[in-house]
Amino acid sequence: MTVTDDDGGQGGASTTQHVNNVDPEVEVNALDPVAVDEVFTLSGFFNDPGVHAASAAYPPETHTIAIDWGDGNTTTLNAADLGYDVAAPGTVFTADHTYDDIGEFTVQYYRIQVTVTDDDTGADTATDADGQPGIPIAVYTDPDLDTDSNNDGGIDPDNSPMGTDDPDEELPPGRVVGVNDDDDKNDRVRDFDLAPIYTVEDDLAQVNLSRATQNVPDNSGWTLSLEAPPSNFKVWVPGPFGAGGLMDEMALDGNANLWDVKDPNLPSVVWVEARAVGSTLLSLVLRKDGQERSRDPIALTFVQLDLDTDSDNSGAVDRTLAEDADERYDPGAILFYNTDDDNGNGAADRTDPAPFVDVNGTPVDDDNLEAANLSLSSNIISSLTGFTLELSPTTAIDTWLTRDKQSLPLTYTIGTDTIPATIFVEGYDYGEAMLDVTLKSPAGLEIHRDRLQFLVTRIDLRGFRPNTAHFAAFEIPFAEEMNPGVGIRRNGDDDDGDGTPDRLDIDMDSENDLVKLDVFNGFPELPEFQDTRLQITRSNTNLNVWSGPLKSTSLSEPLLGANTGNAAVLEDTAQTSDLYVEWVNMNLAATTASLELSLWDDVHNNKVFSDTIAFHPFTSVVVVLGGETEVPADPPNPGYGTFQMAIDIYREDGYDVHMYNEDAVATSGAGAAYDELVNAIQNRGVTDVAIMGYSHGGGSTHDLAWRLEQNTIPGSGISDITLPFTIPFTSYVDAVWQVTGAEETRRPPLSLFHTNQYETNSAINGGPTGGDDDIDRSYLGVTHLTIDGNATVLDFVKTRLRQKVQR
Repeated sequence: MTVTDDDGGQGGASTTQHVNNVDPEVEVNALDPVAVDEVFTLSGFFNDPGVHAASAAYPPETHTIAIDWGDGNTTTLNAADLGYDVAAPGTVFTADHTYDDIGEFTVQYYRIQVTVTDDDTGADTATDADGQPGIPIAVYTDPDLDTDSNNDGGIDPDNSPMGTDDPDEELPPGRVVGVNDDDDKNDRVRDFDLAPIYTVEDDLAQVNLSRATQNVPDNSGWTLSLEAPPSNFKVWVPGPFGAGGLMDEMALDGNANLWDVKDPNLPSVVWVEARAVGSTLLSLVLRKDGQERSRDPIALTFVQLDLDTDSDNSGAVDRTLAEDADERYDPGAILFYNTDDDNGNGAADRTDPAPFVDVNGTPVDDDNLEAANLSLSSNIISSLTGFTLELSPTTAIDTWLTRDKQSLPLTYTIGTDTIPATIFVEGYDYGEAMLDVTLKSPAGLEIHRDRLQFLVTRIDLRGFRPNTAHFAAFEIPFAEEMNPGVGIRRNGDDDDGDGTPDRLDIDMDSENDLVKLDVFNGFPELPEFQDTRLQITRSNTNLNVWSGPLKSTSLSEPLLGANTGNAAVLEDTAQTSDLYVEWVNMNLAATTASLELSLWDDVHNNKVFSDTIAFHPFTSVVVVLGGETEVPADPPNPGYGTFQMAIDIYREDGYDVHMYNEDAVATSGAGAAYDELVNAIQNRGVTDVAIMGYSHGGGSTHDLAWRLEQNTIPGSGISDITLPFTIPFTSYVDAVWQVTGAEETRRPPLSLFHTNQYETNSAINGGPTGGDDDIDRSYLGVTHLTIDGNATVLDFVKTRLRQKVQR
């Protein structure tokens, strides 16, 4: 220091004074949340008011920045790292850091300590908005949404959008889910039509959500949400069935499913329900203060595997909601037990091996196969390469590729094999059956299943020849059931002799004019038959139907009668039961009626299949008379060829045939045979009479025709018959007089056509009658005892009868 006075005098002194350092000031730029394994850059600046210019006396000012990242790692920046200009205010610094994985999804808060120190040991530490040392930073693990993306049956947690356990979780097909169109609740409503979901649901796909709970303050602004574009699926929480077995639907629109990460209601599991075919990405999104920080998507593919048949038994395969809902319920699609013979090879179709061909080796269709349509949603099938479809029929059915029964493979690989659009199902055995089709992943996981239920049965209405003395019951051939149908007598006689015509009598202890029917009912002991019904229906009221052989209300019911409708449900559950039919219309113009046995699907009131038998009342009656001592029986005694002929025309041709010993006709023509003819003409609407006889029965044939003639002659004293009739045919086989045993050479009276066959090789024999056929059969080497057993003779008679007499 120098002092000068006013005279210019000066004086001076000097000393040394040390000035203290001024501390630097540091600030750090705002820190956004940062994901683990992500490099982020910390930046800031500092000022130091004490910075001086370097000189020989004073070295350059230096600074060190020490960064404690809060995770146990530190970084130091020195002057060389900074490279700042000491003359520039607000020196900028940056530093990079990566936080390691902090485990299952969480948000971890750290405080980053940033301290600037100058070379004079002056220091400053950055503070937060509240003036607290350290700058907070939120470090988060990416949220993780996991499902069985590789379709192997397990859910592998990944903790990253693309990882090693499920590397394809974002790529189609991802998790493949079957459309929820079955009915696990068994209430005939498809599952996706119900809400909420219920305890028996088995077609939902589990999806796991990770959640943040550790080190996250309440109301921190961290949120999670599930998001997806509009799609054909629903998400349900909690899982799988929630309290009381129910689930709540989660909306995927707006903020309806936006949770604070600390929300105790944030689910860890949700369940996805596919409602229609398609694909989507379902994402778990993490946000901080509304700003998206991370998103983890999973791919979902929704498939629909559909197997359709005529489950409502309407006669058509309809892919409707109503029919789909019936596919696994009783009675199911009802199949006919395949015992007919469409290829005409003499074997039941069900036993024929493939290929199904006729006797010439030509493929033919089996008309009892039921079509089933198979479809897999085509718009996503390309993403299912390597998946398989498996068909699984249970017993009682067979499956075929075509109607001519080409073999059907049961397993198909998508992308390699051609999947049939239609398969054919055969009823192979009685009972209930299932046909499943299953979609499986390459790892063997069942993805989706559709099932059809079938009931294999059959019904059969079997008609018999009329109930006639001496004849055993005989079932008419199937081919005759409609043409010519069953012959039946008009029931106008009075079998019990109470003065009331049988057709009007409902309290009888004898009756011989009812025709027996057998009702065959597939497999009635199956409980499934509670959903079907057997019904008998008459075409008109020409017929009545009874449950027993006697028309007695104490013994049988009039199922179809004067006071009933034209249809009745058969309640008898026996596999085979009998019905008895009578013709009650005496008007000769009424010539046809039919009965139909039908099996009905009672659930849908649809007729499935039926069997019909036609009935035609007899217009003729045939009397066959045996020789001396020959007793009619079925089967007849050996050598009784005339009675065997009678049995043949009864069984094969269905005539109303009556067998008698020749003694049933007196020399006056009276007797049991005559009474039968009178009854037939007067009370049963018969207009044509045929009489055939062998030996003494030939003589009786003449006498019986004579008595019938007397009814047409006024004043003859015989007038039992008042209605018109004709005798279109008579036949003698080596006929002899009843009394003397001499040749019977008289032509039967009223006979419009007479066949006479005789031999002359025996002491007892017939002779010419001047008939339309007078044939000496001696050349055959026959005798009186053998002529009526000769096939040539008997076949000739049968042929002539068929030509001359309508049934």
